[in-house]
Amino acid sequence: MKGLLAFFSALFILANMTFCAENKTAQIPEPFSKSSFIRVPEKQEEHSTFFNPNYTADEVFEYFKEVVLSSEYTENEENSGLVQKWILPIYYSIEGDCSVADKKIITDFINELNQIDGFPKMYPAENGKHSNFIMSFMPSSDLAQKMGGAVNFERSDGISQFWFLLRLNVIYDVRIGYDKSMPKAVRNAVLLEEIVNAIGISNDTETREDSIVYSGYTETDSLSEMDWLILRVLYSDEIKCGMNETECYEVIKRIYY
Repeated sequence: MKGLLAFFSALFILANMTFCAENKTAQIPEPFSKSSFIRVPEKQEEHSTFFNPNYTADEVFEYFKEVVLSSEYTENEENSGLVQKWILPIYYSIEGDCSVADKKIITDFINELNQIDGFPKMYPAENGKHSNFIMSFMPSSDLAQKMGGAVNFERSDGISQFWFLLRLNVIYDVRIGYDKSMPKAVRNAVLLEEIVNAIGISNDTETREDSIVYSGYTETDSLSEMDWLILRVLYSDEIKCGMNETECYEVIKRIYY
């Protein structure tokens, strides 16, 4: 009997050894090549936050030169062709016969401007804070009397005037006059355009009909994709007050891609 038990025990041990060996063999991987198992990620193009595939750096610069480094009118030729923008916080006030709808358009737009990196931000001039950015709604006759009423001898629904430090090219004060009776068809566009003019995009464009500062007739009532891009470039840390055309071109080429 002992011999029979020993025989079955040996048979059982042998069977288990074979099973384990089979399992171990199954776990040994087949020979493989690197190309089969190691996936090399595809090279991805990395761009700056300014980059837009719809525009080249040269196109951005040309538009920047047209609307930032030029002006509808200037009294100081020495400072023409130079970057002028705000670097200190802006405290705004709205005066005159401004409707609830007009005020909402203005404040909503200011909230959008405040999202731009580098923009010094606009705040309501409250609690006795001096306003350095006054927007006044007035009759056409007052607009003509107080602010000239015309640009290049053409009547305007809105006029913006800003003052800057001559040596530093820093804008420090703004007066905007709106004709309170301006046509409804252009109202939104005029409200935004004058603010845009007053923060550094001081010239109209003759090349982009979708722009808020297009010089011809347009039904657009918001900033174009390119308008927002130019504002972001203008208020980037790399663009400094007083920069000339050559300096701006070098910066835009460097930061755009």
